[in-house]
Amino acid sequence: MRYYHTNILVVEYPTKFLRTPITARQKFLVAWTDTIAESNFEVIERGTLIGKNKHGTKHARKTTIRVAHNISLKQFIDQASRHFSEKLNVNPHDLKLSFEKFEPFFNTKEVSA
Repeated sequence: MRYYHTNILVVEYPTKFLRTPITARQKFLVAWTDTIAESNFEVIERGTLIGKNKHGTKHARKTTIRVAHNISLKQFIDQASRHFSEKLNVNPHDLKLSFEKFEPFFNTKEVSA
């Protein structure tokens, strides 16, 4: 599998802790790749079985979002906000999505994984 570009997605959303409103923050690895089955957006949860080799099994170490390298920024934001609003039980308008590194959204530079 070829990865073109990787970045860290920071998701911020409002929540309450001991009846005190706070802003929660989670980080996810985003990898742009060329091999995605049906949709342009796929989430691999932490602990999911990735594959087997002669030494044993391999599981995902962190939650990874695989994105098709030809997806537009608008499509990515729509699919990411839909996924995280369902997962975190938050209104999509309350989510704040940002990338850790400021780089262009689409970069064809190949990164070894």
